[in-house]
Amino acid sequence: MPTRGTGPAVFCVSAAVLAAQVLLLRLFATESFHHFAYMAIGVALLGFGASGAVLVVLEERIGPRLGLWFQALALAFPLTLVAGIAVVNRIPFEPTQLLWDRSQWLWLALTYGSLAGPFLVAAAVIGIALMAAEERVGRVYAWNLVGSGLGSGAALLLLMAAPPDRALAGAVAMAAAGAVVAVLSPSMSRGRLALAALPLAAAVWCGLAPPWEARPSPFKGLPQVEAFPDARRSGEAWSPTGWAVAVEASAFRHAPGLSLSYTGSLPRQTALFVDGEAAGAATHWQGLTEALSFTDWLPSAVAFRVARPGRVLVLGSGGGLEILSALAHGAESATGVELVAPLVALTDSAVDPASRVAGRGDVRIVIGDARAFVARTEERFDVVVLPLSGAMATAAAGIYSLGEDYLNTVEAYRACLRVLAPGGVVAVTRWTRTPPRDNVRVLLTAAAALRAEGVEDVGGTLAFLRSWATGTVLVRPAGFRPAHLERLRAFAAERRFDLDWPEIGTPSFNLVEPPTFAQAARAAAGEAEQAAAFADGFRFRVEPTTDDRPYFGRFLRVGAWPDLLGRQRGTWLPFAEWGSLAVAATLIQSALLALALIGLPGLVLVKRREARFVGRSALYFGALGFGYVFIEMTGIQRLSLLLGHPVYAAAATLAALLAFSGLGSAFSDRLAGAWTPRACLGVALLAGLAAVAAPWAGAITALPVGARIAIALGVIAIPAVVMGVPFPSGLRLFRGNGGGVAWAWAANGVTSVMGASAAILIAMELGGRGLLLVGAACYLVAAAVAHTAVSRAE
Repeated sequence: MPTRGTGPAVFCVSAAVLAAQVLLLRLFATESFHHFAYMAIGVALLGFGASGAVLVVLEERIGPRLGLWFQALALAFPLTLVAGIAVVNRIPFEPTQLLWDRSQWLWLALTYGSLAGPFLVAAAVIGIALMAAEERVGRVYAWNLVGSGLGSGAALLLLMAAPPDRALAGAVAMAAAGAVVAVLSPSMSRGRLALAALPLAAAVWCGLAPPWEARPSPFKGLPQVEAFPDARRSGEAWSPTGWAVAVEASAFRHAPGLSLSYTGSLPRQTALFVDGEAAGAATHWQGLTEALSFTDWLPSAVAFRVARPGRVLVLGSGGGLEILSALAHGAESATGVELVAPLVALTDSAVDPASRVAGRGDVRIVIGDARAFVARTEERFDVVVLPLSGAMATAAAGIYSLGEDYLNTVEAYRACLRVLAPGGVVAVTRWTRTPPRDNVRVLLTAAAALRAEGVEDVGGTLAFLRSWATGTVLVRPAGFRPAHLERLRAFAAERRFDLDWPEIGTPSFNLVEPPTFAQAARAAAGEAEQAAAFADGFRFRVEPTTDDRPYFGRFLRVGAWPDLLGRQRGTWLPFAEWGSLAVAATLIQSALLALALIGLPGLVLVKRREARFVGRSALYFGALGFGYVFIEMTGIQRLSLLLGHPVYAAAATLAALLAFSGLGSAFSDRLAGAWTPRACLGVALLAGLAAVAAPWAGAITALPVGARIAIALGVIAIPAVVMGVPFPSGLRLFRGNGGGVAWAWAANGVTSVMGASAAILIAMELGGRGLLLVGAACYLVAAAVAHTAVSRAE
């Protein structure tokens, strides 16, 4: 096989693979829901595992012509990437229907297969390069890892220039560059060299008119509002943090939880969406405070009855409804923090100048992460508002069960309490669902935060008021005095809201049997042991969420799955957490595929009389596959807190982890085989230390974003360099007595597929620190297998 261009071609192909992976993650988040976007990682790894299996089966046939196969597959990669995404764009897969529509399992399999195809071809290009590398395998693997890392960063740059569906043309262009580099060798004939025009033409075509488009799920808010009479899109903007859309529809109004006793009018509003999900509304109030009178009939307005409406902080300002409510209640100033910059720009462009929120002298809009803002600000606020997010329908369906929510954890609530002025109030609003659980968790989480801050009379600092659709938890560390209680009673009675806590004998209008909210507040008001006992005995998981387990929307207990699946279809529809089940479904499918992809090449190797070493090699590279993915997924979760958004976290983690692993891989060529178990032990030790130090991650959020990135890179760099050593050094250790490079590539890739889905489920049960420790255990297994191989070799 010609060596000229091999490394650069592997670099370009690897960059295209990771760029496509990150861009597909954004595309899946737009079309489906945030947590399902992780399928992009599993799909990519499935292609890598399948490529290894194919190479094992065909190794003897393609061995004499590795160079030709390398060039042919490099040419095929950009073409299959275009075809695969175009086909998936036409598959009617709807993940929310998995529980009761069996045909969706077929569409899921076809989606996996169509997207895995191009990743299989790309992985085969890299695998063949490794097969031909011989003793310089570390250098070739370094080209792969560094290219992958830089491709992840390139994806962010592409998302700044175009929405994810059009940005995919950039990934195709990277793949085309790899194809051109691969064929630039002396052995390539002019006729075959002309074939390089095909991937270049595909890249240009995708840039001008991509054969796919982002189509949000019909269960998202955007297609539902666009189905209104006379609805039309009035604006659109994008960034790596989200795709924002504004829709005009005369029938649309946004006043979540509005009292049914309200008889006034509502001003015209423009619907706002981020990634197809409801993100609030831009209100055409024309600068007239009387047009905002409806805001006093929302449950969230109760905060202004028990706190001075002086300085107000809104964390997640969205379309600005809570900022307008603060102004209508006489706030001296209002500060809104919003992560999605296009949403802020779209909000102002959707209304007339008099209705704009940003730019007013009494309003300040901060573009950034809410956790980072409250951690570093020195200002003090009279009211801190955590507004409602998402739509009622998506909340009822358990859409967000797997999404990390770092704004509703014990640590986040403690940070909010610390920025309160004397007598200040924190107000948290959530949808009320049947059976109740969201606001139950808020009460228990807020109580845990108060105890952690040293508050003794927890019950006297909490209040909970709800309408027919939403509920607001108030936290006033100074406690509620008799005058405050009288204002709460009057506010609730006039608007026919239910005041479940404090229990002061107010009438009930929206009955809940049993009185769950009052019971939860009573338990939260007691000792920590009483609150824990209540959470343990509750039908759903409602224990306080923490930064280590930030899955606020995950309520379904694992023990309830058999009951859920055993019931008649549709019985549990209103509260079925299909998100957890969708990931479990992908894990089951990947496990079945793993058996096939490992079993078939395993039988081939047994027939070649290599059975003695096949199991040992598979165990070693399989453990590396699981361990690397578990540590990688933990890094994405932790950086979501530090950087404020999962897209930034995924890109930064992949870029840093893979690039620094590439340095370790290149250095591994200088190490003897005896260093293989030591490198595995080193990774296990570093992962264990990271698990111990994990709680310190929250403290770093107070630093500027540049400092946070620098610290994150420093923390990732050292373990990443060590993590780059075990795979190439293991290839040399097991070469010739364990199925060779192709078998290692198959075992590593297949277990990585399973690891991508398993990591999410493990993190939900054991937390991020637990996932790190499981990853460390995988590297310990690899170290033990490698030690045995070294001992036998000596």
